[in-house]
Amino acid sequence: VGTAEIIDANVTDAKLDKANIPLSGFGAATANITMGGFQLNNVAEPTAAQDAATRNYVDNAVGGVNTLANGTIYIGDATNTAQEIAINGDALVDNTGLLTIQADAVGTT
Repeated sequence: VGTAEIIDANVTDAKLDKANIPLSGFGAATANITMGGFQLNNVAEPTAAQDAATRNYVDNAVGGVNTLANGTIYIGDATNTAQEIAINGDALVDNTGLLTIQADAVGTT
């Protein structure tokens, strides 16, 4: 600016053209950023461990583990993959988590 002065109220949002300045034009945040109750939209899928994840990415990542049939539980198989299994035999479990030992399942020997 040199020796010239900026007259009060002469720098306006319209003159700054803030709507066209990308966030990438600023330095990294030095504090938490509050979104004021608004969403981040049109976000790319994550590619690095510390990237934010979209809802679609998370839903697809846990898609096999977010539903479970009535009265079943997940059990890890030999390949460490969760499998939906109904407990049966000497004990049964219902959809409230109640485990019942069946009649004649426990003997004296």
